[in-house]
Amino acid sequence: MKQKKDILIIISLLVIAGFMWIRYGIAGIITSQATPAYFNEKVSPINPEIDTKAIDKLKTREQITPVLELEDVCVECNITPVASPSAPQTASQEGALQP
Repeated sequence: MKQKKDILIIISLLVIAGFMWIRYGIAGIITSQATPAYFNEKVSPINPEIDTKAIDKLKTREQITPVLELEDVCVECNITPVASPSAPQTASQEGALQP
């Protein structure tokens, strides 16, 4: 008798879970928004052809090497370099920066 009762409980829980699954599936379909019409107009397929002319232009571009040292850039500017914000400042440096 206990085995039949356990099977009945399992079957009833599975039926309830099935109904809930169907209910939430239908509710999701009803409440989901359709794709707006302007979306299909704005989205277009990507052109699979590679623009080789643009790649050739990029290859012939002049190579510029960045100068990372401030002293080399502003020698004729008469500008003294200031410590970077990420570098910790000592008390003597803080006093030197104030007017």
